[in-house]
This record gives sequence, structure tokens and C-alpha cells, in this order.
Amino acid sequence: MVRQCFNQCYYWLCHQEPPTPKTNEFQVGMALEAVDRKNPQLMCPATVGAVNGDQIHVMFDGWKGAFDYWCRYDSRDLFPVNWCRQTGHPIQPPGRKGNSLIIIDTR
Repeated sequence: MVRQCFNQCYYWLCHQEPPTPKTNEFQVGMALEAVDRKNPQLMCPATVGAVNGDQIHVMFDGWKGAFDYWCRYDSRDLFPVNWCRQTGHPIQPPGRKGNSLIIIDTR
């Protein structure tokens, strides 16, 4: 019984959704880690390219604009820098513009 209660409490503490930010605090040039929406299993380093009200333009570092996207500032596809390192989630290296080489982390 105690173990079951512990497991339920542990799950709730570790898996509750973080609070939604009240305002858009992003600024152009800020670094972040973001989900690649064309390959949602991948997390990539990115930069805020523009801000328009509640929307931010996510630009993937080292890649051409085909992968960039607009999203709300409170999207669950956006994470602070070093989130992958802290959680053990693999992160893709920055791309190389003008090069057709695609690096995929198979860990």
C-alpha cells in the first residue's frame, strides 16, 4: 500500500505539466532547443528569428529555412538551452548550411 502511494506521488510530481507562461518573454536572437516538426523525434538547437505578438519564429541553427516554423510562445515544442543534456534526451548537432549532409542521431 505504501509503495503504491509512493509510486502514484512520484508519477504526479515528475509528470505534471509545467505551468503555462503568462506572457511572451522571447526576444530575437535567444537560443533554445526545439522539436523538429518535420522529424518530431529529433530535438535541435535553434534561435528565435522573429517575434510577432504571441508567435515566435523558430530557426534551426545551421539549416536552411525549410525547417523553420512559427509557433505560440507557450508551445510544448520549445525547451530552454541544456534541457536535453539535463534530461538525457539526444540533441542533434547544428546543421551545415549549403551542405547536403544530414546527421541523424541513432542512439
